[in-house]
Amino acid sequence: MEELVKMIFFSDPSETPLIQIVETEDEISLLLPSRFQGKLPSDVIVEGDIWQPIQRTNKRGFREVGIIVSLSESLVEKKIGMLYLSTFSSAFILVPSGSVSTTVKSLKAASFEVEDKRTPPTSTRSQVG
Repeated sequence: MEELVKMIFFSDPSETPLIQIVETEDEISLLLPSRFQGKLPSDVIVEGDIWQPIQRTNKRGFREVGIIVSLSESLVEKKIGMLYLSTFSSAFILVPSGSVSTTVKSLKAASFEVEDKRTPPTSTRSQVG
């Protein structure tokens, strides 16, 4: 686990990966690039390369209203599920790995500025306790 922490927090800044860590009462969920998969403890359940990130490049802080609805409407028409991650200055739309090209085309057609990141995270899950 120490090696994983070093890779996440002390890796080359030019290769900063998209990482999400969520802890609930029942589990800890991680979204990590595939290259981290071999560094996880053996009791972690690995879901595989199921999500790929697309970055919104025109995010304007927290002043935006209705963005997720607009994004969702564009993708619902194509029957593409999504997971939206946002901070103050960045936003990522995670979509199933087989839907990246269609998603990028659909969002650009809907006037969203997006960038295909193509560094697939791996969805993993580990039970707490």
